Amino acid sequence: MIAMMGAISRLLNLSSRDSHLSEILKGGGISFLMSIITIAFGYLFTLIVSRAYGAEAMGILSLCVTFIGVATLIGQLGFETSLVRFVAQYNSNGQRSLIKEVYAKVLKIVIPLSILVSVLIFINADIISQKVFNKPHLETYFRIAALAIVPMVLLNINKQALRGLKRIGEFGLLDGVINYFFALMFLILFSLLLERKTIYPVVAYIVGIIFATVLSSALWFRQIEIRSPSVAINEIKYRKLLSVSISMFFIASMHMIMQWIDTIMLGIFRTEAEVGIYNVALRLANLTAISLFAINSIVAPKFAELYAIKDMEGLKQTIQHSTRLIFWFSAPVLLAFILLPGFFLGFFGDEFKRGAMALIILSIGQFVNSISGSVGYFMNMTGRERACQNILTIATLINILLNYLLIPVFGMIGASIATMISIVFWNLASVVYIKYDTGILTLYIPKLLL
Repeated sequence: MIAMMGAISRLLNLSSRDSHLSEILKGGGISFLMSIITIAFGYLFTLIVSRAYGAEAMGILSLCVTFIGVATLIGQLGFETSLVRFVAQYNSNGQRSLIKEVYAKVLKIVIPLSILVSVLIFINADIISQKVFNKPHLETYFRIAALAIVPMVLLNINKQALRGLKRIGEFGLLDGVINYFFALMFLILFSLLLERKTIYPVVAYIVGIIFATVLSSALWFRQIEIRSPSVAINEIKYRKLLSVSISMFFIASMHMIMQWIDTIMLGIFRTEAEVGIYNVALRLANLTAISLFAINSIVAPKFAELYAIKDMEGLKQTIQHSTRLIFWFSAPVLLAFILLPGFFLGFFGDEFKRGAMALIILSIGQFVNSISGSVGYFMNMTGRERACQNILTIATLINILLNYLLIPVFGMIGASIATMISIVFWNLASVVYIKYDTGILTLYIPKLLL
């Protein structure tokens, strides 16, 4: 703890002389606060759904949220990530009129595509519910969920565009705070005024998305009018947008598979109770990397900006300072989960203490993820998305194979080992690639631990 406080104190003193570090601390601090609020609202929403509507309603909501996430991924086709890169680069180069053009062209692609996805799901909800999930009663829920796809795509496009402008406060508000806030308000209203039905949590969640989408549009257009009074005409080719975005789409798809495959395969081979225990352990383990998620909000556009102006020294300082900061915030969380896993899991009930070893293993994986730095965003924002795609593909295949081999034998322990190994491979392979390609070492380990 003394070492941690000393390291953070040195970073704070250095920030007064280093503009890159100062920007990371300011933007990361705002994002960290927003992440805490989002987590609080999310857990409160989950708590109300579970206690007021029951486990069935919670399961249906989880399926609909997952369903919306997959459909949204298809509808936005990777443009939400590529937009961060393009907006940050054009903004740093003073090409403000190009920001309007790239945003307009992205909308011309994602709006028709997301409408098509929404319509197809709405029409085929009966087939999806019966043939894919073998649960015919989900047909109505999937039709309602289909209505959220277009707003969710627009929300993601707007918030990532604001992120490209480094409007981290607005990005943080739109990255969970606003939609969960309105979802909570409507869920409480439904609970007080209406008979409690399993459909209301889904409706409340979607209403939260719609309110956040409206706010995101207002915030984006306010910023773009301030920054870009004129509009460029046909300076950006659709081929260029698509070539970057398709790679981003593939990368996002691999991330999604890695995020969900352990839970899906655990559900196939083991009991629902074990899936529930594992997912609580997984959510807790993700707290080990909360500082990484917060720092990512500011360093992604920062990487794109510095790369656009060819400031490699600035890139090196930014990623090394951010990784050092992440280490000292992540280390205490990892230590707490290693020493007292049962204590933290016990908050959810005594049966969840069975996930203690899974929590430890998953937390180690997330710690490696943290101390490796923002390797994915570094590669995506500096024109190395193909390398990112290749490494992530191998990591995903490792994850699927290990889950298939280990879960039938070891259950949730096998799932956690598979997840940890794939995360460690993805991050360390990326660290090696970046070091070889740029000479920049992103990994941070204090000298006192060597």
